[in-house]
Amino acid sequence: MEQHYGEPVRPVSHYCERLASYADGLNQAIEDHQPEYGCVCGPFASVEAAATVRDGLRLLNQWRFKSHLLWRLIYADESLRTQKCPVHKGHWSGCYWPGDECEHGCATYGNTSGWIALTPERSGAGRAGPIPVVARLRADLGGTDGGSGA
Repeated sequence: MEQHYGEPVRPVSHYCERLASYADGLNQAIEDHQPEYGCVCGPFASVEAAATVRDGLRLLNQWRFKSHLLWRLIYADESLRTQKCPVHKGHWSGCYWPGDECEHGCATYGNTSGWIALTPERSGAGRAGPIPVVARLRADLGGTDGGSGA
């Protein structure tokens, strides 16, 4: 695949770890910053700019597990949904159990997003169980994937 794309092909987690390392490097540069020497903070014009990027990278790494939208964009390779569900009107409406999906197609991968999936094959409809992160959280909380619980 690397030959086909002409660039490295690695799991998403690899790139997230590298971005987290970059955020750690920015943090070290911020801590070591010595304005008396007239230095800027790496490629950034100020310590504040470096801190903004560092904080954004840390949030992105955290939210890749918490945001259903971010999960669909990164892991499910979906495009951004643009059509609001006529029932849920673009508002996240909770998790659902198999059999409780919205008839309009906004409930996919275990969540009712309020936005209609662009294509059925990208929707996750008919897939067994919730997204892996939800399944792992349910297991950690003592719930199951097919009954009541978290």
